[in-house]
Amino acid sequence: MPIPTQPIISVCIPVYNGAKFLQETLDSISRQSYNNIEIIIVDDNSTDNSGIIINRFNSADYKTIKRKNDSNIGLHANCEKCISLASGDWIKFVFQDDILDKKCIEELFSTAKKTDSNIICGNKSYLFSNKTPLRKIISYKHIELINKNFTKNHEKISQARVADFFTKYILGNFLGEPSCFLIKKETITKYSGFNTDLTQLLDYEFYARTTLNEGLAYSNQAYIYFRVHTNSETYRNTKENLFRSRNIEYILMLLIIKNNEHYNNFMNFLDRIYLSHYINSLLVIRTKQASLLANLKDNDTTKSIWNKTVEDHPEILKYIEKSFLKNIASLILCTFWINIRHVLISIKKY
Repeated sequence: MPIPTQPIISVCIPVYNGAKFLQETLDSISRQSYNNIEIIIVDDNSTDNSGIIINRFNSADYKTIKRKNDSNIGLHANCEKCISLASGDWIKFVFQDDILDKKCIEELFSTAKKTDSNIICGNKSYLFSNKTPLRKIISYKHIELINKNFTKNHEKISQARVADFFTKYILGNFLGEPSCFLIKKETITKYSGFNTDLTQLLDYEFYARTTLNEGLAYSNQAYIYFRVHTNSETYRNTKENLFRSRNIEYILMLLIIKNNEHYNNFMNFLDRIYLSHYINSLLVIRTKQASLLANLKDNDTTKSIWNKTVEDHPEILKYIEKSFLKNIASLILCTFWINIRHVLISIKKY
C-alpha cells in the first residue's frame, strides 16, 4: 500500500521593503522539517533590495513561486494575492521579519491532525531591536502574558473560551500575530478573508471572527519568533497615523462585530451573559472620543480621516448622538461584571 502524501502547506510571504531581515526569514522557512511545502513570495513593488534577495532565493527542497506587483497594492491586497497563488490545503503566513523554528510547521500540522482542527496557533517569542521603546516592549510583554493565560494547559481551545477572552480583551490581540497561525484554506474562504476596512487590526479581526466560530488548537512545541523593530509594518502604521491606529481602527472593528453575520453567535453569547449593551456602549464612548479629537486637533489629515470614516460609515453618527454619561455608566458596569465573571470561569475547564 502506498504511503499517503502529506498535504501541501502553502507558506505565504507578502513582502514590502523588508530587505533588512528577509534573508533570515526565508532561510528559516527553507529549513523546515515538514516535507511538503510550497513557498509563495509576493513583492509589493519594494523600493529597497528586497527584490534582489527574493530573486536569488531558491529552495532545494520546496517549490517556490515568486511574483512582483507592478505597483504597490498594500498589505491586505498582497495577502489576498498570496492566497490566490496557493495550491495547498493549508495556508501559513510568515511575515518578512519573523522566524520559524525548524520544526514549527511540522508541529503545527501534527497538532491539527491530533485535534482535528482547522485553525492552529503556535507558541511565540518576541525579538526586540535595541531601538524598541520601553513602552512598546512592556505593551508586547503584557499581550504575551494574556496570550499565555488564554492558551495555558489547553491544546484544543473551544469557541466558548475564545468568546470569554474576546469579551474581556475585545480590543487587544490576545490571539497572536499572523505568523503564529496555520489555517485551512477553505476556512479562509468560508469566513470571507480579511476585512478591507481595516489596516492595523485586519489580522486580529479575521482570526477573532474565525476562532469564535471554529475554536482553535494550540501547539506549545511550534515556535515562531516575532520581531519587533521600528521599521516594521505595525510600528510604521502606528507612528505615521496615530489617530487612525488608536481610534478609527477600533471603531471600525466594533462596527464589524455588531454588523457582520459571522459575529452573530458572539452577540448572542453577550446577550446570554447579560452584556447586551456592551458593544453599543463601547461604540458610543469610542466615537465620541474620536469626534472630539478630530474637532479639537488643528490637523487637516486627522479631520479628513474622520470625515471620510463618517462618510463611509454614516451609522457612526447615531452613536455620537447618544448620551455619554449613560453609556460610560453602562460600560463601567459591564467591565465590572466581565472581570468578576472572568475570575469565576478561570478555575473551570472548557
